[in-house]
Amino acid sequence: MGGAQNGGAEEFFVRLALAFEQSEVDQRVIVRGHPYRKKQLDDGGVETDTLRFGRWFDIRTWHKFNQIISDYEPDIVLTWMSRASLLCPRSTKVRRFVHVARIGGYYKLKYFRQCDQLILNTPGLVQYVCDLGWPKERAHYLPNFVSERRAPPLDRKFVNTPADVPIILGLGRLHNNKGFDVLLESITLLPGYWLWLAGDGPERGSLQAQAKRLG
Repeated sequence: MGGAQNGGAEEFFVRLALAFEQSEVDQRVIVRGHPYRKKQLDDGGVETDTLRFGRWFDIRTWHKFNQIISDYEPDIVLTWMSRASLLCPRSTKVRRFVHVARIGGYYKLKYFRQCDQLILNTPGLVQYVCDLGWPKERAHYLPNFVSERRAPPLDRKFVNTPADVPIILGLGRLHNNKGFDVLLESITLLPGYWLWLAGDGPERGSLQAQAKRLG
């Protein structure tokens, strides 16, 4: 996975890798060298390599990626996001594997043309890639899952919320792609409802200003 330092897809990737490890799936993981994520995987017993995952002409990553596949001889290579999918070496007659890409956004299909199968985390994304010409039988809907760890409920007084009002909870990275600005506008159409918006990201300041403006 050539992901960012923080993000929902990155967190799900770690949860999935740890779940595979607990289920005794034979795996080897390649990520960027973000220390926190590397430590999470190492602590979970996941065999992990780090690569740069640069842009088109990152020859060093491609060669190392190719070497790892040749040494490990996987049956399936699961790539996350466009960059890892683009840099993945091709399956050959002497080194066969199924290349599966996991997609969580409306990306251009040119990054995934060499893949055998696509995993999409919403039905809308399945429809999107099929509308672009991707074969329907090779597009699979598989949603994300969250951690099973339980936590005690948050006291409403902590965020100045009345005890008897219905709450809508929004969780995610505060990025313009997530549409939290639309959610804030929508809550004004639901009198009596309270919105809890939890997360962090580049749009935090503008969303706070919007919430204040909307009252």
